[in-house]
Amino acid sequence: MPASWRRPADETILHGAGRPPEPEPEAPIYAELARLWQAEGRMVPGLPDPAWEALAGGPTPHGPA
Repeated sequence: MPASWRRPADETILHGAGRPPEPEPEAPIYAELARLWQAEGRMVPGLPDPAWEALAGGPTPHGPA
């Protein structure tokens, strides 16, 4: 075994500037789509969905009373 050989480390060591930058909280294209979908009455990720709440919260048609 050559003298310069070393056992590989058990962890990955990242080199460079550190962590990647945090994403913008609300990207412009998403904000515009969210406004458009909301204006059309469509479901927007991250906002309550009244249609789903009505279906999920209503009585069970064939379940126990």
